Amino acid sequence: MTTEKLYQEDVYLKSCQATVLKVISKEQLISEFKEQMALFPKETLAADQKCCCLVLDKTVFFPEGGGQPSDQGTINNSSVLHVAIDDNTATIYHLVSSDQFQAGQNVDLNINWPWRFQNMQRHCGEHILSGVIYHLWEGVNRGFHMGENYMTIDIDLSHTSGSDYLTMEQLVEAQNMTNRIIWENLPVVTHHFKTKDEALESQIKLRKPLAIDKDITIVTVGHTDNPADSVACCGTHPQATGQVGLLKIYKCEKNKYMTRIYFDSGVKAMNHIQKQSEAFDEIAYRLSASTSDIVQKLDTLCAHLDEEKEKVAGLTSLHLSQIAQDIMEKLLALENDKQRSFQFFSINCQGVLNSKDLQRLSKILLSKAGFAHNIVIYLANDQDIKSTAVILSKDYDCGTLIKDARKLAIDITGGGRGQSGQLQGTVDAINLFMEFINGGKSIEG
Repeated sequence: MTTEKLYQEDVYLKSCQATVLKVISKEQLISEFKEQMALFPKETLAADQKCCCLVLDKTVFFPEGGGQPSDQGTINNSSVLHVAIDDNTATIYHLVSSDQFQAGQNVDLNINWPWRFQNMQRHCGEHILSGVIYHLWEGVNRGFHMGENYMTIDIDLSHTSGSDYLTMEQLVEAQNMTNRIIWENLPVVTHHFKTKDEALESQIKLRKPLAIDKDITIVTVGHTDNPADSVACCGTHPQATGQVGLLKIYKCEKNKYMTRIYFDSGVKAMNHIQKQSEAFDEIAYRLSASTSDIVQKLDTLCAHLDEEKEKVAGLTSLHLSQIAQDIMEKLLALENDKQRSFQFFSINCQGVLNSKDLQRLSKILLSKAGFAHNIVIYLANDQDIKSTAVILSKDYDCGTLIKDARKLAIDITGGGRGQSGQLQGTVDAINLFMEFINGGKSIEG
């Protein structure tokens, strides 16, 4: 049941009328048409989603394919949730947010044009960039993904004599050349062929060998005798490169043996650049800087912050040493018959000390000559529900204590620090933990 693809004949056609050839209910999709069901994302068939699947005699809706998402829009005012194609039968399935359709019904189709045009810009931008990288360094695009916030391509250079990975300097060159091609407003031409033999007879120069045998569409950027790019593709593209607007590369990273490039083009790239520009202007304003000296002022600020961090670290070390000394003095003042009991020390952190500082404090205590006590040190902070605590014990296995406490529904997370008599973690209710261990009273630090 082949569907006529009006979007192939005219990518600027925004609406049409069609006849419903078949209606597949949601229940039928789940129970009988599992192959068709597998064409749709799981979230579009959620339990609370009313929907059905339509097969039409013709459509303006582009189905997901070639790395490009499907069109959005409406059929008789019902939202189109997803569009997919069965490559074996060339049947296109429209999943709509209503079950009020029947075979033989005439329906009105309207695509979301801004969404379609945005995808046309993005997909064509990817073609141009991939073609540029191929011409400059023989890099082969092994993977393409069109995401919500960026696109990615994976470039393979392993077959070349140069480096296996592209540098940002090379990508700046590729970006500049891509934008020159865009601004030259070269023609973007699509050729449709029924078979692979017909496509090969056309002698169109291709960036990648044909991998399919029938229903082939070749998209050529520029003139066929010397194209900027030419490759088989089922997606939608503008008639000229100027409609892409611009392309911006964001970053690159190594991905296995390839270079993964993050980028975007068209409206999406412009929106990204606009947000970056607004953020840059705000940073410049706060630093009282201009474009020419903002980096210098940022370096000066960072150097100042590093100096302040060193000062804070030194003061924190002195503070922790003083706390450790106070704890030792209080422990030494205790009667000998209480030494097997746990003593609790509350440290009023006031947002200054954290769990790492508590761990440093425990190391300072353990390094003290003659330390042999059972203590719990915890940070008292009114803003936190949980208390960060360290347990140091000469007489008890801390792991066993924690297991027993959890049996009494006292929520404790954490683990040992290399010795059975040490543990750092968080305690949900420190008062209950005190009562559980020995009913000890807190000694305010």
